[in-house]
Amino acid sequence: MALDYKNPIPLYLQIIEDIQENILKGVYKPNTPLPSLTELCKMYDAGRSTIHRALQTLISSGKIYSRVGKGLYVNDSHPLTPFPKLKNIIVVTNSLTNVTNTYISGFEQAAKEYECYLHILLAQEERGNHDVMLKNILSLDSKTIVFLNGIRTSEDQALVDMMFEAGLTLVSPYYTQDKRIIFIGVNPETIGKMATNHLIKLGYQRIGYVGPMSEESQPSHKLKLRGYKSALSENNLNFNPNLVINLSNLQITGNKKDIPIYQEKLNAYINQAIKNEQINLENRPDAIFAYNDFIAFALIEVLRKHNYYVPKDIAIVGDGDYESMSHLTSGFLTSVHRPVLSIARESIRYILGKKTISKKSGPKNIYLTPQVVIRESCGSLSFDTENI
Repeated sequence: MALDYKNPIPLYLQIIEDIQENILKGVYKPNTPLPSLTELCKMYDAGRSTIHRALQTLISSGKIYSRVGKGLYVNDSHPLTPFPKLKNIIVVTNSLTNVTNTYISGFEQAAKEYECYLHILLAQEERGNHDVMLKNILSLDSKTIVFLNGIRTSEDQALVDMMFEAGLTLVSPYYTQDKRIIFIGVNPETIGKMATNHLIKLGYQRIGYVGPMSEESQPSHKLKLRGYKSALSENNLNFNPNLVINLSNLQITGNKKDIPIYQEKLNAYINQAIKNEQINLENRPDAIFAYNDFIAFALIEVLRKHNYYVPKDIAIVGDGDYESMSHLTSGFLTSVHRPVLSIARESIRYILGKKTISKKSGPKNIYLTPQVVIRESCGSLSFDTENI
């Protein structure tokens, strides 16, 4: 049998299935030896560790047994039952951005750890394609899926409604206004509070915020802003609207390609603020919490054009700390780290019905703890990470 390297089934499980099939067909008879480890490596064109793992699993399940100095034999006293089918983990997203790709990588690794199939389904904008996608989901016999999306448009909501109508359960690392979706991730309010508290601990008092903040904003936007304001209040610092740049009229995405759009908006705002004498050396913020790393990076570049340097003139903390941004920030940007792999693991544990490890909030949501990854942009390199 030639192993299928494109098949999501792990190689050692493919080998187990083939050996079991040969036992059922009588190719390997009870109490007769299996081919040696070396022979099996040649038969399957696989490494010794892969073959060894397959054989150990068969021994543990009672399908075969070992005779010292003689090799491995088929067990005639153990009923031969099919090896359990792998669980399907379905991830649905309507866009492949830097952030969603980071999460997909996390789910790929977690699925391997829990020996699951991972299916990535890309939702299209047309309703007709949603019907096709739903049919594909139902054919995979999984009642709980990962919705790797926010709900920004009516099409997003229509897709969510369709999946709930089909009796599916949705989990998501994205905080949405739809309370039916089980949130497994980091509380946005915690992020805003943690980033701002870190800046306060470093001695900054005129701390600004750059990001969306209108009433029409997504729930995650509002919660992150609430965390920022809460940290100020708890440290007896007043919220100053003059230290805020409102980006509510921009669609905030998780894509680095949108950085030039953020830069254009921020540049126009800062130009106007300088013209109106709202920003100068005396009344500028001494630190800023940026809504995400993409906005933070855009802000650093725009400030540099106006001769404000980070962290010498203004310290900055972002949010995300995604691997997809590492080549842009060059290890410079202080950011609240999202534990993507832990989020993926907890999501899969939930889908598999296993006990979750992280803290639950209410009957459904599962909150994980982020940490501030300290780099040069905040003006402190005295330690590396800071837990909540």
